[in-house]
Amino acid sequence: MKALAIADSFLPTRGLLKLANRRAELPSERFGLSFPNPLGIAAGMDKDAQALRGWANLGFGFVEIGGVTVEPQEGNPKPRMFRVNKLQALVNRMGFNNIGSLAVAEKLAKAKSKGKWPDVPVAANIGKSKDTTNEDAAKEYSKTVERLWPYVDLFIINVSSPNTPGLHELQQDVALTAVLKACFVVNGEMAKQTGEDEKPILVKISPDLENAEITALVDIVIAAGCAGIVATNSEFEVERYPRVGDDITAETVFETISDEKKTAMGTGFFVTWLTTYRSEEHTSELQSRRNLVCRLPLAKKKKKHTPHT
Repeated sequence: MKALAIADSFLPTRGLLKLANRRAELPSERFGLSFPNPLGIAAGMDKDAQALRGWANLGFGFVEIGGVTVEPQEGNPKPRMFRVNKLQALVNRMGFNNIGSLAVAEKLAKAKSKGKWPDVPVAANIGKSKDTTNEDAAKEYSKTVERLWPYVDLFIINVSSPNTPGLHELQQDVALTAVLKACFVVNGEMAKQTGEDEKPILVKISPDLENAEITALVDIVIAAGCAGIVATNSEFEVERYPRVGDDITAETVFETISDEKKTAMGTGFFVTWLTTYRSEEHTSELQSRRNLVCRLPLAKKKKKHTPHT
């Protein structure tokens, strides 16, 4: 991360990055934003907005920072990420480690003021602090949205990380409605203050939901006015390491959407992509599995589980 940020700071190395990673031009319009291509860097990679422009220079079509919590927190004890070669999988126990919304806002403001802002949309993934109760979650999410609002282009409300105790309960009817309502109130207030349009808000869901739960959640998301859904987060850890495949797919989510047109962002570890579904046309064929990285070749390790820091 630091190496990418440093490389982006110097004109020669920045030019080499762009030359070696020419961006695929597959432009699309989503949420009122222009995306040069549908492949972006997902939350969890650049948690603290360290290399914003660097990701764009690597060819990504958008950047998602975070997850960001209102206050800084260290996350779970290390080691907290493992590569499992036998299953071609990653085990993620990060726990929203980040420098907090004020510090992230300062980094974003500095990047804009110094002309280091990427030429692609920037999203902020918003999470809940470990020590915050679910009853206070709406206030915390909306405060983080308020602090980052002047800088990012869209928000992703993360109510599905398996590494924050009780967070998945925020996907339920009353709790999710309260969180989204608070975020939309702030969204409207900030738009009115600045004279700008409201920012698109999406919701990131869990792969552990049953079909009936997905249907109920999607109805809430649509009623709240959200722009789309991010499918999906990591699953809850089971007795053995996670399986590969058979999680919720973007197609499963799309089939529950009753609006004429909605957009979903499918996500795997550290990579995310855009796809659109028209309910009357069934045009989407993209399978959105949480382990996109499992399709990539992994280096063999001498030890069975090697932590990534």
